Amino acid sequence: AVVSTQSTWEGELVDNRIYVGGLGYHIEERDLFYFFDTFGPVQHAGIITDGGNSKGYGFVTFHCKEVVRRLLETEEGEGLVLKGRNLYVGPARQRHGQALHSGRGRGHGVIRYDEDYSQGETSPGKESPRTLRLS
Repeated sequence: AVVSTQSTWEGELVDNRIYVGGLGYHIEERDLFYFFDTFGPVQHAGIITDGGNSKGYGFVTFHCKEVVRRLLETEEGEGLVLKGRNLYVGPARQRHGQALHSGRGRGHGVIRYDEDYSQGETSPGKESPRTLRLS
């Protein structure tokens, strides 16, 4: 992952990753992956857990920081709804002293292994750029 040089007391911003809050317990990592893949190629999506239960937030890592910039700085990142839940999207910060993928307190995540990142008409969620309902 690419870490920016911007640093605050909360940690360094991670250029190609976003924080996603407001996740319901019924939302899975694959839901997050496919929902945000409609905005640009997702590298990894993970939901933070405690004892196997969702803590209600997670992180999505994209292949390029331009997608993150669009989601954070334009209306594209506003009004997002996944499985009936309003999502909050914010900058992801790497806290000092924590590894990017420590595995502790996290889900396993969903990682893209293929090299085809097309956004063709058959991509999941193509029907609506802001709402994806997975059952």
